[in-house]
Amino acid sequence: MDLYKRVVKLEYLYPGFKNKWVFSPGAFHTVICALRCLGRTIEGSGLDDAWQEADLYSSMTVSHILNGNHYNIAIEAHQLTLQALFDLWLEEFLEDHPVVRDTLEASVKQLTEACRDRTGVAEAHQAFLMEIESLNLEKQLQEFDANRKTDPMYKWARMYIATGDDTVTVPKGYIWEGNCHLYLASLEHLCKNFFAYSRLDYAQNIAEFIARMDAIKTSDPELWQSFTPTASLH
Repeated sequence: MDLYKRVVKLEYLYPGFKNKWVFSPGAFHTVICALRCLGRTIEGSGLDDAWQEADLYSSMTVSHILNGNHYNIAIEAHQLTLQALFDLWLEEFLEDHPVVRDTLEASVKQLTEACRDRTGVAEAHQAFLMEIESLNLEKQLQEFDANRKTDPMYKWARMYIATGDDTVTVPKGYIWEGNCHLYLASLEHLCKNFFAYSRLDYAQNIAEFIARMDAIKTSDPELWQSFTPTASLH
């Protein structure tokens, strides 16, 4: 972040540099900061104990995960935990909505058979998408969450899923796919955590970076359009 701040100052110190480049904070250190914030949210929640009880990680490794000191293991741990919690959440939703479950199972079975036989795959896939759209799953999932908003443990788990997903999406959008829009959306969601956990250097500069990028939409639409999923902020 220190390097980013120094580079941004060049535009003000040397007007000839202004509007020549688009500077971005480094994704790696941004994710490290986000991992430390995420570690604060789960410390003492029981997840850290579960990692040890399941013999996934030692107590020392868990400490490194919570502090964001080991990037690869921390990402792995959170991805594993996110998948487990998401599976439990989806399982609970489907048990509460048997009609949705039966409809999806029938559509998936039809699509699976088409893929196995290699006939009518496109038609089966289209039918599957139409079935999902007809179920209005997004609305049903939102109502499912709303009906459980008084349960503090449920609210915490959903918050962790949302924050964790944004954290692991930053390297996905920035490094692996070069997707500027995915990167910016993830940073915007993470900003509130930077403020909440007093990571003020990142809170201030990430928010300023998002504002600078957002201004490009109107100041230079052609440049903004160049930030396609195949474009990169490197």
